[in-house]
Amino acid sequence: LKELRGPLVDASLVWLATPLTTVRFLARSSLDETTVADSPGIASQRATLEVRHDLRRNLSVTAAASLYENDYRGVLLKETGFSGSLRLDYRLNRMLALRASYTHERLKSTSSGSDSMANIYLLGLRLQR
Repeated sequence: LKELRGPLVDASLVWLATPLTTVRFLARSSLDETTVADSPGIASQRATLEVRHDLRRNLSVTAAASLYENDYRGVLLKETGFSGSLRLDYRLNRMLALRASYTHERLKSTSSGSDSMANIYLLGLRLQR
């Protein structure tokens, strides 16, 4: 297999738009392993924009959108995708929070029949120290 090379980026930019609103931009690239024959690995890039607003002292809503690309080196396979999400956090106290989220994901692939779409709903309890 050929050597897997490429620049790596892991950056974030945070803007406190108001005392209640935070905007984040995240950019990341990575070189990952794969099980695809004749490919030494995947060069991945992802960019995310996230906006969080505190509705109350213990209630926040977060909206996010991500674009990503996976390039399987050494073979003719490339994936591009989009995800959008909405999350609601209700903090019961300093250590315990309820979280509800919805995520919509789309994936387009150069491999025929490999495109996908998913709607994900999650409800959970978060414990932090």
